[in-house]
Amino acid sequence: MKNRKLNQLLVASVISAAMMTSAIDVNAADFSDDTSAAAEQTLDAGEDETPDFEDDSEFQSDAAEATSTVAVNATNFPDAKFRQYVLDNIDTNKDKKLSTEEIKAAKSIDVSGLGISNLKGVERFTYATDLFAANNKLKTIDITKNTKIAYLNLSNNSLTGTLNLSKCTNLHVVKYGSNKLTKVTMPAKKYLKNLDFVDASSNKFTTQANAGLNIGDTDYVPSLSEVNASNNAITSFNCAGFQGILDLRNNKITTLKLENSKEGSQVVSLYLDGNTLSKTTSIDFTPEWITVPQQFSCDSKVSSKVKMLKAKASITSSTWDQIVVNVGSSTDDASYKLEKKKGNGAYETVKTWDNGDMSDAEFGEDYTDNVITTGATYTYRVTATAQIKDANKNLKSWSNSVEVKATATGTKPVLTLKSTKKGVATVSWKAVAGADGYDVYCGSSKTSQKGTVVKGTTKLTANKTGLTSGKTYYFKARAYKLVGSTKVYTGYSAVKSIKVK
Repeated sequence: MKNRKLNQLLVASVISAAMMTSAIDVNAADFSDDTSAAAEQTLDAGEDETPDFEDDSEFQSDAAEATSTVAVNATNFPDAKFRQYVLDNIDTNKDKKLSTEEIKAAKSIDVSGLGISNLKGVERFTYATDLFAANNKLKTIDITKNTKIAYLNLSNNSLTGTLNLSKCTNLHVVKYGSNKLTKVTMPAKKYLKNLDFVDASSNKFTTQANAGLNIGDTDYVPSLSEVNASNNAITSFNCAGFQGILDLRNNKITTLKLENSKEGSQVVSLYLDGNTLSKTTSIDFTPEWITVPQQFSCDSKVSSKVKMLKAKASITSSTWDQIVVNVGSSTDDASYKLEKKKGNGAYETVKTWDNGDMSDAEFGEDYTDNVITTGATYTYRVTATAQIKDANKNLKSWSNSVEVKATATGTKPVLTLKSTKKGVATVSWKAVAGADGYDVYCGSSKTSQKGTVVKGTTKLTANKTGLTSGKTYYFKARAYKLVGSTKVYTGYSAVKSIKVK
């Protein structure tokens, strides 16, 4: 009996000495594995039980982490399902403790769909780059010490309030959709150079910033290729500089910004269904610094505000027997239809281009119309059409038309003036191809030249005499062609002036 008591005293002394040497508090919970109440009170001879390891620093350093093992128990991992996952997948030697080597080896943690309510303990896996915890029952989570995480999926939980990702400076893919979050704190943009995809859908975000999506303006994230912010209550969104797929469906967006003073939008796909855009005058993709999206969708009331492309048309030249029309648009991805009508007649199609037929839409392509009547006025209408897939990948046509007019006449004369004699002005001009004669006029006002210098002349020069020395006079001219007995005139030349000697 005395020997038994002596042995107990010796064991107690050894334990006490070990506690004093290590300076670590020991209690029954430190040794618990939830298998037996008796096991909580028993220490096998020669077995070193591992106490809790806590680190109160903002970032848990590798050196601090390497100083102790971690017991896989209810204190360190209070959720039984998460604790079992750790025992089955991370505790490789099955000693119910996590060594430094086991913690370092835990690069990917996948607890998706396990019904977990509490992920306390996940902060110990500071080497993890993947954390997949979708389809659980999480209300909160602290991953401020999991700074190496690149792939994070917290979708379809019950997360509320603020999700703090500010210390996760290696993010590639982030999913926190289908929760009840009101704010997400992302790292500074300089730490988001690898960020590729964000799913912020189906939460309670009211602003772009609170959704963790402050991607607009000059400091955008160039690697970001896709954002899903649908089914929230966001009221405005700035996607200037954004280059990927952007899903904004079913929000409360009244103001949409595509560009700012320094950059436009290169958005590949943009989905706006379920928003009013009531404070947005237009959604204009026609400037050259804004790319027409490959996919786009919106409600019918919003579509009237969309300027997907802009048709371009101009008269390159007009002569007595032909008119040259330049056709183009604001995008290279368009097909074209050119129509014309004579006077007040009906339009007829004269030329079409399929998508890709036009090598450079910005500079356009010329169409020469030789089927014309000298002196007649023609209106040409160009319709450019782009086929854009909607959110369901169904094609929708977006079109824009423009009209230009031209009269089948020669070019306007170009005048040259000089005055070498007192009271005399000499007017000269180059020959207009196909012209049969010229009329020249003058006046003392820039806005009125009703005085006749010469009519019906076939010469290329004329003098106006009897002018007042030192006074300025203004001249204009036009050419004509005889069609039968009718004179078909060109437009008037630009008005030129000269101060007479």
